[in-house]
Amino acid sequence: MHEAAEPVAKGPWEEFPDAYWQAYFGKQADYYMTQLHALRQGRLCQFSYPAFLLGFAWMIYRRMYIVALAVLLATLVEGSLETLVMELLHASATVQQSVQLLGNVLFGLLMGSFGNRLYIWDARRSIRQVVQTQHHHAEEALLDRIAAKGGTSAIAVVTLFLALIVLGLLLFHFGSLL
Repeated sequence: MHEAAEPVAKGPWEEFPDAYWQAYFGKQADYYMTQLHALRQGRLCQFSYPAFLLGFAWMIYRRMYIVALAVLLATLVEGSLETLVMELLHASATVQQSVQLLGNVLFGLLMGSFGNRLYIWDARRSIRQVVQTQHHHAEEALLDRIAAKGGTSAIAVVTLFLALIVLGLLLFHFGSLL
């Protein structure tokens, strides 16, 4: 019987010790370590209902700021193209609303399907950044720094919603002046 050959290089999900990942994931370490284990075995992550239902707010809560910005920019481009096509086709309001609803559902499904993988990818990026800049620190200090970069931020979500309210009020106020 032949033994399976060892891989030449570890996969991207085994780049760091589990302690680093657990420090980053914080209180939800058990859940996300299960998702990480699935990726390590070449399987898909579970569907994320919070990512499906909350989208951008979930990304901000999970401190995925760069990913959230990239997704926001892609969504704005897609929305602009959608508006352009609807105008060129002289689509009725009902068709426009239906396409918009379909787009929102598809966005939610994509977020739910790939949210956990995106989060773990972003965790890997953040952990790598800490390790590269703090490599000379003791292990405990390194774990503390990783934990500080990870976890969640309810304050960021509240700040986002307050900023959206202020933006909405400003647009309402200045829009009425035009």
